Amino acid sequence: MNRELRKFVVSAVFIAMAFVLSFIKIFRMPLGGSVTLFSMFIISLPAYFYGVKYGFASAFIYSLLQLLQGGTIIHPAQIFLDYIFAFTCFGVVAFFRDIKHGSYVGFLIACMIRWLSSSISGYIFFREYAPETWNPILYTLAYNGGYIFAEYLITIIFVSIPQVKNLLHKYKE
Repeated sequence: MNRELRKFVVSAVFIAMAFVLSFIKIFRMPLGGSVTLFSMFIISLPAYFYGVKYGFASAFIYSLLQLLQGGTIIHPAQIFLDYIFAFTCFGVVAFFRDIKHGSYVGFLIACMIRWLSSSISGYIFFREYAPETWNPILYTLAYNGGYIFAEYLITIIFVSIPQVKNLLHKYKE
């Protein structure tokens, strides 16, 4: 199998794995969002292993699958903020693939971009759900950060296990 075809096939497998894992919810937030079983990390792997082209293409396709999976859409801009941009941003991991601890750094930055995108959407479209005692901006930052960074922490703990870390490093090379 030629090299490009292999990258394409493996990226497709990662898209499928991330999509299936997105259905395994460790915790579901009451107004949307959830902690899944490593789906955000899995969709960042094409970027980490193969670079910008495969990373952003895979993450974009995954964003479309997440959109098709359903959710509450009250405005067309929310499609971009909560789905297209929020998941395609995992392609940024590609920019960190050649630095020490690049998968960790890139994954953190991708999670931060997703958090900001979801928080902007939350503030624009859902701020009326903020408790009266909360500032709506702080509420949406805390709400979205709660599930996004919970999954980030669980994922980082998992990929820090020496056997998993070694497997990822070995495959990349």
